[in-house]
Amino acid sequence: MKKLLSILVVVILLTGCSNKSVMNGNADNVLQTFIYKGKDSTYVITKEIVAVLFGSGSAAAGAHHHSRSSSGYGSSSLGSNLRLTVYNINTGEIVKRKNMGDYIKNAYIILGVKHDKIWLCFSKKKQIEIQAWDLKTFEPVLTHEQIFAKQTNLGSQLSRYEITFITDMDDLAECFYIDPVTDTLFVTDNKGFHYGISLQNFEVTKYDDSFKMPSFHFPAFCEENSIPVDSFYLEFKGDTRKQFMVNNKVPDSNLSFIQPYFLVNTDVSNFLQTFQILYDGEKKYPMHYNFLTSGNNDYYFGYAETTDPTSSFCIGRFIVENDSMVEKKWEIQFDDIWFDIHKTPDLKSSKYKKEFSKGNPEFDYEFFTIVDNKLLIIRELRIICIDVNTGKVLWKKRI
Repeated sequence: MKKLLSILVVVILLTGCSNKSVMNGNADNVLQTFIYKGKDSTYVITKEIVAVLFGSGSAAAGAHHHSRSSSGYGSSSLGSNLRLTVYNINTGEIVKRKNMGDYIKNAYIILGVKHDKIWLCFSKKKQIEIQAWDLKTFEPVLTHEQIFAKQTNLGSQLSRYEITFITDMDDLAECFYIDPVTDTLFVTDNKGFHYGISLQNFEVTKYDDSFKMPSFHFPAFCEENSIPVDSFYLEFKGDTRKQFMVNNKVPDSNLSFIQPYFLVNTDVSNFLQTFQILYDGEKKYPMHYNFLTSGNNDYYFGYAETTDPTSSFCIGRFIVENDSMVEKKWEIQFDDIWFDIHKTPDLKSSKYKKEFSKGNPEFDYEFFTIVDNKLLIIRELRIICIDVNTGKVLWKKRI
């Protein structure tokens, strides 16, 4: 009788619900992105989440209200899995993908990508386990025991976290990460002490209380309205249309935009390698200096097509010669990407349903970086690769 009741409860719960494949279905959010330049190609590594079981109409509800409820991921998702994906940046093809399991029971973060390996930190039953997987096969090549072989006690005394909500994984990133500049894995024990483990020989260094772990939490929308660079001070000023200003001068009256902002480089590896500075003996990571550029005084703007709530997202590359000369190299309007999807009223349109008819999509995540003369963008659950010289979209796909 109890078995029959259990079956009836499951049937009732699943009535009106839908499901999709973790491996082949569209992702509902991207949680982390890393770029890795290998010997044969450059790769994009993403940690994605897929709502595998969701209520009817959840896509519209999740996008319209856009909130993470206290009961878990999204507002209508009944079950979500994590997956790990590697893309080839030249073609956009999926090199490898793996279903990592339930986002609570199999919680993990990507620590970094070094030496052809993806370094992962797992939190299972309050136990921390760190492994290194082969970039292309996902086969474990370094176990937790091997990484901590020179200090086995540390490996069993790492700071522990009970993952209850999706945001709890952010706490792991505050205690465990890889610094690509020094080639060091930083970890925290259960007493709050910090250690550095060399990725070359796995020697362990313990730090004193003055050592501070940097935070890699980027704002949801990585944008800047003004940036100080060398001899220039760039900013946007105006009301409905904002004028591009260089050193408080208008170099070209035609360079005005709707809700413009400078795109910010959000690649953690590039962020650390390029902008690590010393200030009073303490490492600082100044977010506002990390604007997106491929050199030669060029800058990338994001802006709206019109003032309409359903306006498309636009992007352009501009070369600043001096305060009286700015050259527009190219600009692209994406008709299938909104400038601000949160302000889009018609989420039941065919345009929306075509992309987000299943699942519980979240749209806060953005990622911008430039590598191999390619501008890589992740926005509104799409990944886009653009040739920075020509402005040609090399490939674009739904994540």
